[in-house]
Amino acid sequence: GKGGKGKGKGKGKAGKEKAKKGKAPVPELEEDPIADEAKELPPKAVATRNDAPDVVAECEDSVGEDGKSAATPLGEPPWLDICAKCAKSGMWKERPPEVLKHTQTTMWMCIVEKTHNTGFLRVRLRGQFFLYNQIRLMIGTAAAVARGTLPEELIELALQLPVEMHMPLAPPTGLFQRTSGFSMLDQRAGFAAMDAEQATLCMLPDTGFVLCDSPGTEAAEAFVLRVEAEVARLWREAGEVEMFSKKLDAVRVPPPHILAELRRLAAEAVERESASKVHQAENDQRRRRSSLEEGCSFAGVMPRRFATALMVRYRLIPSWRVSHVQHALAERLRRWSKQPEERPPGLSSPPETSELLDYVESVGLQALAEEGQRDA
Repeated sequence: GKGGKGKGKGKGKAGKEKAKKGKAPVPELEEDPIADEAKELPPKAVATRNDAPDVVAECEDSVGEDGKSAATPLGEPPWLDICAKCAKSGMWKERPPEVLKHTQTTMWMCIVEKTHNTGFLRVRLRGQFFLYNQIRLMIGTAAAVARGTLPEELIELALQLPVEMHMPLAPPTGLFQRTSGFSMLDQRAGFAAMDAEQATLCMLPDTGFVLCDSPGTEAAEAFVLRVEAEVARLWREAGEVEMFSKKLDAVRVPPPHILAELRRLAAEAVERESASKVHQAENDQRRRRSSLEEGCSFAGVMPRRFATALMVRYRLIPSWRVSHVQHALAERLRRWSKQPEERPPGLSSPPETSELLDYVESVGLQALAEEGQRDA
């Protein structure tokens, strides 16, 4: 408009600075991120299959079971077909590598428990960077496999391949965040834990503080039970079980020849990755041997993703306990490198993740954590 040029000159620099201040900074990820927990109440497994719901009669072109163009009713939700080829190119629809690179999450814990007097199951999940609809997709897929709607093999194929697969999405009713982890805050912010249980689990330093006292923790747990009872009521009275069962009945499982093609693609992917994995393992061994001789911390000494494997094995959260255990193991590995006769039988040099986890089991997690805390 009029005067726009002059107006821009007067506020150009200030406007840029204001824009920069208004943009939220992208945090850098640390090795030990904050842990979150989520709970979800999945539906009961339904033994019988109902008739699939009616669909609109209008059609559009898509790819059928024989790989050729077929008619698919308009208005059908995308989850009816688990996977399908592009109608125009005849190729599989794949997720771009950039999308896969930035949508990786880590799950440290998955526990299935019976709820109190509700007849439903409680699924507790603990992880890092939950994606949009991730938990609902996980629960929906697990329920579909449990009731026989989907073959379990399809989960492995979906994880191995970039092929787009539309897994059943569980209803949102029952999904809620149970707690958050504050165990690895920056020292300037003050070390903290949510409750006494989390403080013990993460080995909170003496300078840290607990956010919820015992009465607060008991009140929170009582509130969770109230939420679960309300969720169970909604599942029954709102007809969530019946609606989700009908949704699963309408899912079209890939036919045998499509599954065979997906298996072939997965085998080819494994073969392509095998050489790079061997090369990566060789580089990892060289890095670890060099760190054993020259380093002074556990950084570089432990196998790749060992911290994650340790947390999954012992249901830990990113915390000082995980670091202390790695410190103790690193000191022992350095001592065994200099004095091989002290190395326990059956351990390679340097040992792999499975060997170290079994060694932690034999020595004791708490003993190693206390040892690492003293030596850190």
